[in-house]
Amino acid sequence: MVANEIAGRAVDLRYKLRYSPDEIKAVMTKALAIYVHEQFSVSSRRHFELF
Repeated sequence: MVANEIAGRAVDLRYKLRYSPDEIKAVMTKALAIYVHEQFSVSSRRHFELF
């Protein structure tokens, strides 16, 4: 499910926005890093008192 969403965004970047493979890799890497950080950050959880 997640892999399909990631692949879909990569296809959009390539064909709709005409990004190069290197640009796609950079954008997707940064986007995934931000997502993972937001989902699993201890500091964010402390801020919102989630644990």
